[in-house]
Amino acid sequence: MANPLDRMRKLNSRLRCVANGDSNVNAVRAQQNGAVRLKPAAQKLKVPDIVSLTTDDSVKQLKREIDAIARGPKQKDLPKDVEVSVFVLLNRESAKSPDLVTRRNGRVGTATVSIADLQKLDSDPVVQSIELAETLRAPDPQIGANTPSQPSADRYVLYNSGTVGVAGKNRTIDDIGKNVLIGIIDVGGIDFAHEDFMDDAGNSRIIRIWDQGGDAFDPPQLAVSEGKASKAQSRGSEITAEHIAFALKEAKAARVSPYDLAPQSQQIRGSHATHVASIAAGRSGLCKRAKIAAVLLSLPDADNDRRKSFYDTTCLVDGLAYLFALAEADKDIEAISINISLGTNGGAHDGSELLSRWIDASMTEPGRSICVAAGNSGQDALEFEGDTGIWSGRVHSSGRIPAAALRRDLEWLVVGNGVEDVSENELEIWYSAQDEFDVELFTPNGIRIGPVSPGQRVENLLLADRTVVSIYNVLSDPKNGDNRISIYLSPYMGEPIVGITAGGWKVQLTGKVVRNGAYDAWIERDDPCTPRDRWQAAPLAA
Repeated sequence: MANPLDRMRKLNSRLRCVANGDSNVNAVRAQQNGAVRLKPAAQKLKVPDIVSLTTDDSVKQLKREIDAIARGPKQKDLPKDVEVSVFVLLNRESAKSPDLVTRRNGRVGTATVSIADLQKLDSDPVVQSIELAETLRAPDPQIGANTPSQPSADRYVLYNSGTVGVAGKNRTIDDIGKNVLIGIIDVGGIDFAHEDFMDDAGNSRIIRIWDQGGDAFDPPQLAVSEGKASKAQSRGSEITAEHIAFALKEAKAARVSPYDLAPQSQQIRGSHATHVASIAAGRSGLCKRAKIAAVLLSLPDADNDRRKSFYDTTCLVDGLAYLFALAEADKDIEAISINISLGTNGGAHDGSELLSRWIDASMTEPGRSICVAAGNSGQDALEFEGDTGIWSGRVHSSGRIPAAALRRDLEWLVVGNGVEDVSENELEIWYSAQDEFDVELFTPNGIRIGPVSPGQRVENLLLADRTVVSIYNVLSDPKNGDNRISIYLSPYMGEPIVGITAGGWKVQLTGKVVRNGAYDAWIERDDPCTPRDRWQAAPLAA
């Protein structure tokens, strides 16, 4: 029996890689991929141990065991017990939303479906393409060695003095932010009792917190303003202004912290959400009189929690809809400005990605602004001795193939723990629709895979070292019409798990038809799957 995936044409490459795995494979994948979740019945699936490739005396025996690992049986049915978060691109704005789409904005919708249900979405004539949402990762700012001096007690005075011209009128700086809602989509919890967020009466200006991973209070019930209400909207815990006021008033008498009376699922000291909110709306920040609302995304560390949770870019969409609904429900709010401190590195970086389209469609309404982190990457030099940020920071390369039959090489360094990498690695290369490139992949051991020509693909190729390779050379991506090459390196997710071989992988591009020749390439940062190691994707070098 043929793999049912072979009859499906609208799934993007990342989603095909997930759908190509059975329930056991995706039980492993769900531990590090935020857009993959196991249904309750499948959460009992055993996750195999990770084989640790070492250089001790047991390596020969270990190699014999790895050599004995064989490919499993060909998949005949798509799993029903594995769910994925996806974006759906419809072929026209007037099209009726498919039943499985739970939220929609313009031509873009989101859905949470089993892998088996992808067949239903794929067969719907109004669906143009289906894309797996991207995994979100917490910001990882580096802490400097210098200790800052204690701020002065009157530090707010200078920042709250003077006037500024707004809409042709002079307003005191002290009034900036009135009638504005500052929305924060972030992680780590938010310090609603911090003095930076208090008004003159001693009340917190933080009026609402949607803790997507919390369970202390009921989930939010606000109707959303864009598209159909999402089933995902009713998850988590909503901390209201009343909850916050009660916690501030009663904490001292009860001899507890206010955070004990209004708890959040994450309460990290000096959290990123608190830091960002202070810049945007603290007493010494930009909008010192603004109301503040926060959406806290849950990025779980525990393996068991990761298998049950979604922490992907559709969570940002839910957060945006929630904050917009808050602003519309408050008659005193004239404008809303939202900061999103999480970003990814995937896509063409030209605004055509479906999350970018969603944000663009949201911005057609007046009185809105949105600021999004640009992937939290980009570092290309050591900042201090032992700095590891360079490995996750150098994610982009670009170049040009001058003419047909000429070649360009990209070095793709996979670091892991120095021997193997048990997380999945992804490389995307985008180039003009005027051109056609062949692509070849060379392993650190010199094994050649390809060439893969435009319109061709290699799926789930099991190498001798048990790295699993998939290569897709796609003509005319439905989002922007450009051509795209996607390469995925996956660990062997069987019994036992075997990581990707660390070292220098080489990607070779050969011009087949060249009229423009320019290309851009990005790697997506790895997600460490255990706290004991920092498995990181490594830099690209042209």
